[in-house]
Amino acid sequence: MPEHNISVKHLAEFVHQRGDLYQPGGRVTAEEGTNVHSALQKLRKAAGYQCEQSIEAQRSVAGQVLNIRGRADVVGEGFVEELKTTRLPMLAAEPQHAAQAMLYAALLTCNGPDNWTARVTYVHPDTLLEHSFDTRCSAGELEAFLDETLAAFGSWLVDLSAHRRDLGTWIEALRFPFAHPRPYQHALVQRVAQALKQTEGLLLEAPTGSGKTMAVLYPAVHRLTQFRRIWFLTSRGTGQAAGMAALTTITGSEARLRVCQITAKEKICPVEGQPCDPQLCEYARGYYDRRHDAVAALLSYRTMNAARVLEVAHAHTVCPFELSLDAALWTDVIVGDYNYVFDPVVRLQRFAEEKDALLLIDEAHQLAPRAADMLSFELRRSTFQTALPEAPEPVASRIRSIERALTDLRRETPACREGEVEIDIPERLFDRAMKLTQAVQDWAQQQPDWRATAALQQAFFDCARWVRGGGWIQQGAFIFTLDAGGRREIAVRCVCVDPAPYIATVLDGFSANIRFSATVSPPDLYLAAHGTPEDAFARAGSPFSSAQMVTHVVTDVPTYYQQRSKSLQQLVRLVADVAAAKSGRYLVCFPSYAYMTQFADAFAPAFSGELLMQAPGMNEDEQAHFLTALGNRTGTTVAMVVLGGIFTESVDLSEVPLTGVVVVGAALPPPSAVRDAVVRHHEGQGRDGRLIAFVQPAMARVVQAAGRLIRAPSHRGVLVLVDARYLQGAYRQFFPSLWQPRVTASQDLACALAEFWDQHLETEH
Repeated sequence: MPEHNISVKHLAEFVHQRGDLYQPGGRVTAEEGTNVHSALQKLRKAAGYQCEQSIEAQRSVAGQVLNIRGRADVVGEGFVEELKTTRLPMLAAEPQHAAQAMLYAALLTCNGPDNWTARVTYVHPDTLLEHSFDTRCSAGELEAFLDETLAAFGSWLVDLSAHRRDLGTWIEALRFPFAHPRPYQHALVQRVAQALKQTEGLLLEAPTGSGKTMAVLYPAVHRLTQFRRIWFLTSRGTGQAAGMAALTTITGSEARLRVCQITAKEKICPVEGQPCDPQLCEYARGYYDRRHDAVAALLSYRTMNAARVLEVAHAHTVCPFELSLDAALWTDVIVGDYNYVFDPVVRLQRFAEEKDALLLIDEAHQLAPRAADMLSFELRRSTFQTALPEAPEPVASRIRSIERALTDLRRETPACREGEVEIDIPERLFDRAMKLTQAVQDWAQQQPDWRATAALQQAFFDCARWVRGGGWIQQGAFIFTLDAGGRREIAVRCVCVDPAPYIATVLDGFSANIRFSATVSPPDLYLAAHGTPEDAFARAGSPFSSAQMVTHVVTDVPTYYQQRSKSLQQLVRLVADVAAAKSGRYLVCFPSYAYMTQFADAFAPAFSGELLMQAPGMNEDEQAHFLTALGNRTGTTVAMVVLGGIFTESVDLSEVPLTGVVVVGAALPPPSAVRDAVVRHHEGQGRDGRLIAFVQPAMARVVQAAGRLIRAPSHRGVLVLVDARYLQGAYRQFFPSLWQPRVTASQDLACALAEFWDQHLETEH
């Protein structure tokens, strides 16, 4: 019989939870909950009770085997107690909490008396004041309650098992969706299939345009009977779109696969301002009363993209974000952002007990920097200054205490006025941040009609993350910095300088993982960055020929910050020569918006073609308009963009092929206290700290930008790298094999490009 695993807590919540989403007030930090449990369990043990008792049971439900696991907080003779930490005044036990205690009692009745007390105790984290609610049942009543709960859950298991049987039959007949795979794509499929069969971790490098997304997803889908589900994670929305498109191609018109895309709450919320308050949002009010019907309706579509989730959410008046999370529990593939697995605050706890899932990570070169960002947190004075005018006095006093702490830090650290500097752990801020979160929660409890402003919410969330962050700091992998270089701004940050141990821990929670990108060379650097030096590495051959492109390294146009003004006219002539060699579309990539603007002001008056320029903070509509404009322009178009942005990574320009890419400068991140700490940390581990802190992130951006150039066998193009540093070995080790760099003086570039294009013109004829 098919087997399924579930915790007592999740079983109780799924079947018995009712009412509103986002209960106001009462929230506590994980650290507070742990401390309360520890304090009360110490008292219970002194009274002769057992604490944290593991309970495991196996039950047959509608022809399915259900493995039920949990840890009861307090157990005695005929007695089970669940401890819950809250600041809310509780008048009765929440249905799911009472059900959890009763389920624990029901699972213990075989070895206990005939009569039981299932107790839920709510504890205030500050006062440790307890409010208990008892349910007294006979063993027979508890057994009947367990049977009713399992029957309600069993109908969902029957549906899931029928779907999995149907899926298994479909997978047996599944074939690669293209009659003629791209060159090397078949080998990619086989290597991924081998890794999945052996349930190993694999870091895979495959050139942009080689069809690696399909080559990874197809064998993963083909082995879904081996795994409970697939997680397909990306660092950008464009990557999610590519994953969803590949899955649609694999499933074809049959759509047997259940695929759910999780879209960020701020992008999918239908209510202006995202109040996340049942009194202000009809989608949150009574959510748990309607969610089962909504989930069933959504699952019937099988392919659950953002548009479909919104459609069903509107029809059933439920929160679309929460609906996608609830539906995801019953799906085969989840497509979403890195943070749903790697962010310790945002990660989806409802999937934490799954040990038989497969993790696929697209754009794997982004994993380490993204994880470092997720593990870092900060407090800024301006955030609290903005929130202060609208804060009630008990909260305002806590805001002022944080401001005083920040001001004291600035006074005690004069060097911070010159820029960001490293400091010792600011213990006062942890205490004051916790007190602010408590003050906001207490006020919300006392004034039910009060609504925090957006500014105060931001201050609250920053403090909550700061408090929670104290639980994941590891000595040596984190530093604290202080920056008061602005006129009034003061910022204190906790920065992760090496996320590798954390990444490795997360990866270990999956049966297997495939991380893939066009930019993970040298592999030893990226394997170390993921904390998996023993994992396998594979590099796919390129489906393209080095004859399709020419790479020129121009060394006589200085791009160092102090030299940019003097060399600006040289750079203008160079780009003009590149664009004049052949009509087409060109990307000119800069390390910063400031340098790009400086160039644009000098270049525009002398250029007769079409110009496009990326703007800071472009939204999705503006990005789409930029790409449409690039595709629609005739003649010669020069698009100026920044390295590491949306237009140099992830975006697929196959339909609007480029003629050339010019990368201006070596794209090194600027020196900072954080970069210096990264260097020190890795040098302390016996590695090349400067290579990891500066060169590796720079070259990842450069290789990604160049990857927009050749996307199909018919494409031809030129790559021009403008900086003498590209001749150094530290940089050249990141060059893909497709590049065959030639050192060219700027005055000779026009002739060299003319020769390249003439050769291809002769070949075409």
